[in-house]
Amino acid sequence: MCRICFESFIRFGGTKTFVLNLASRPLLELKQDDPTQEDAVRQWLDGVWNQAFGTTAQAILKTKPFEFSPAGLSDLDIESLRADALQTVQAVIEAENFDIASADGEQRALAVLSGFLNQAQQIAMQIEFYVWSTRQDSRVREGHAARDGKIFRWDTPPEGGHPSEDFRCRCYARALGVEGYWARVQPSVGGFVADIEEWEGNVDHMYLDTRGFVTVGKGKMLPDSASASALPFRVRATDALASEDDIRAEYDLINGMEASQTRNAAFYEQFTSLYLPQVDIDQLVQDHVRQDFEALLRQYPGFGNLPLSAQIALWDMIYNLGPRGLAQFRMLRQAILDGDWEEAAEQSHRNGPSEERNRYVFDLFIDAAEEP
Repeated sequence: MCRICFESFIRFGGTKTFVLNLASRPLLELKQDDPTQEDAVRQWLDGVWNQAFGTTAQAILKTKPFEFSPAGLSDLDIESLRADALQTVQAVIEAENFDIASADGEQRALAVLSGFLNQAQQIAMQIEFYVWSTRQDSRVREGHAARDGKIFRWDTPPEGGHPSEDFRCRCYARALGVEGYWARVQPSVGGFVADIEEWEGNVDHMYLDTRGFVTVGKGKMLPDSASASALPFRVRATDALASEDDIRAEYDLINGMEASQTRNAAFYEQFTSLYLPQVDIDQLVQDHVRQDFEALLRQYPGFGNLPLSAQIALWDMIYNLGPRGLAQFRMLRQAILDGDWEEAAEQSHRNGPSEERNRYVFDLFIDAAEEP
């Protein structure tokens, strides 16, 4: 009998049969079969769990602009999570038929575990969105390469599942919070802000718009005197900050005037003594757009994946209509989801804005068809 073979049998197991001669009486000793696959996966999971959990969590927390908190992780039921992770990894091993004991097999199992933990941890941190990230090499399949850099929601998995869930998928879901999402859409914000003055004007005093609402700046409607007094108006004659009483009084004066379709904003300047500095007018626009952004995401979660021109068009519409008004354009939304930009252009027409402004948005949607 080969001693080395027997020692290997004792140390590592196997299914061979060895006959041992004890006191000249032969005795057959049978070694038990290898552990079950579930046992092997569980043993592997025990060895990598802590490091995998910590590495994944740290990757999320270190994602710029560093807006995530680990607080939600304490709510995770770790025992249940490990049980689910075990089932997930085992199911992939069976579906893809690989050996976790091999180097390639363990690498694949780690990718599956990391993807599972990444999703569970992001959801625990209340992260709704992620950016699909590939390895950007020649092994990336065409369908996944097309998703690279695109934004997805955890509650709306794409065909084939989230990163790492599809067959042999090596992709990763990079966490995307609201602030990170906001940073990604700055090119379209800049495009919209550059054009808004053409449609809304740039008026430093309070006036009545054509619908009779008190307005200031670049189309910023002031619903009441409290909203006006919250702004840093200044006295035109002295450049001193206006008092709350002065702001409310001027608001009431303008609000009490009769609205007219024929009067422009300049008409009301003769009745005002206060003005809003340009820097504050510009900040009002930024604040307005930022406030519209989260409402826009509720209607168009994939807003950041749209062509730049389509994003600018939607900025103009929600700025002009408000979130509730934009929500009424259901056929527009369906056309955008279908990527039918000609139909989107047709469905974008609004009652109220000038025909020139409507044509501006129409042309933006048409241009979207030529953009990636």
